[in-house]
Amino acid sequence: FHAALNRAAGARKLAWLVGRAAHYLPPRFYTDRQAWRVATVDAHRHLLAALAAGDAGTARAAMEGHVLDGRDLLVAHLEAVGFWDEPART
Repeated sequence: FHAALNRAAGARKLAWLVGRAAHYLPPRFYTDRQAWRVATVDAHRHLLAALAAGDAGTARAAMEGHVLDGRDLLVAHLEAVGFWDEPART
């Protein structure tokens, strides 16, 4: 889904960002969590509806919201696993 949208939009920077961020996600990051799965499906439907209607402004806002929601989920995960914690000194 994301790769097809990025190609269609010519969004090389977004494609790069999604590819890099994916390296930090645990397997099934979105699909194992029902709330995230539902939110992701809803965001995709909203985006597809805007694209089908030819509403570029709504599509842009939907995509921006989807990216920012993904950012928030990834940051929360990284914080939960101690990604930014300083190593213990011995």
